[in-house]
Amino acid sequence: MNIITNSMNKNYSILSSPKSTPVFKGYTTGPDEIWTSTGYSTVGPGGYVSGYKVPKNATPNYPGAYPNKYTKIYKADPFEIIPEEVYKTHDYTIRDDLRLSQIQKDYKNGYKNFASNAENEKNFLAYNANKHREQSQYHQRLVDGYKKRMDFADKDSIKQKYSVKITDNEKKLAEANQKLNGYIEPLKNAEERFKLLKALDDKVGEIGAAYQEISSTGRKIMSCKNPTTEKGEIEKNLQEIQKLQYKQANAVKNAGNDLPKFEAEEEKAAIKARYDVQINRIKENIKNLNKKIADGKAEIPNLIKKCDALREKIAQLYKELDVCMADVEKLYKTKYPHWL
Repeated sequence: MNIITNSMNKNYSILSSPKSTPVFKGYTTGPDEIWTSTGYSTVGPGGYVSGYKVPKNATPNYPGAYPNKYTKIYKADPFEIIPEEVYKTHDYTIRDDLRLSQIQKDYKNGYKNFASNAENEKNFLAYNANKHREQSQYHQRLVDGYKKRMDFADKDSIKQKYSVKITDNEKKLAEANQKLNGYIEPLKNAEERFKLLKALDDKVGEIGAAYQEISSTGRKIMSCKNPTTEKGEIEKNLQEIQKLQYKQANAVKNAGNDLPKFEAEEEKAAIKARYDVQINRIKENIKNLNKKIADGKAEIPNLIKKCDALREKIAQLYKELDVCMADVEKLYKTKYPHWL
């Protein structure tokens, strides 16, 4: 299961603009039909509807709810605050939020970025809280403004007019504050959920990084035990030396044949020296390669110790991961009982 659903991605994409309005709204769907085959029917898929069923994650809205032809299921958008009227007019509700059971199933199976779900919840709640806060501030300004105007009004009719406006905006102010207060506790819970899931994600990330380090160190150990690259380079260098020595011998042999003996010897010595520079440079490279091979073999015990230490670290990290998971479970069971 994807942690962030397509619906969630669609709805949260519009939150990037502070002026945009989220389109969080679920939809009503019906039950699935259960077909029984007759073996001889020429109608439909070769059978008849023998019953109805609802998805496993559908929660009944009242005791005694059962799937039938007229069952109404409300499929909520992630983090949607469902109006009470929806529960009264529907038989089942489906939420596609990040459930505790999914975290329990997947939290040891690699990095899942669980915290992104809580971050999206925070964004949704903060957006709506801010919207009602702005409405509250707006109506408060109107109430204060009308009260000041009424203090300076000299006619009862004008005072009555302002009094009506004050009463109307005080009512809207109270409604905005009531809605705002409804977001305070859920937002606090979402922030705590993000913090705990982030800790869980980070711990999984540490474990993954440790495993990657063991893998890379293991490859280095194998390379040190069997330094094929260096051996191949040495073989190429030896072949190059042989070629140079062959060329050197022929060049020295054929040099100075038309020169006096003394000058011929100088010419031969100069040619030999030029080739010796190239040959010695390659020999130095071979020496360095052999040293690298020897240093690698000497490093193997330390690399093995490093892997052992990393395995011990991973064992400890898994213990710490279980502690993180226990914190998440505690939060879900106390603050998100509908997401178990």
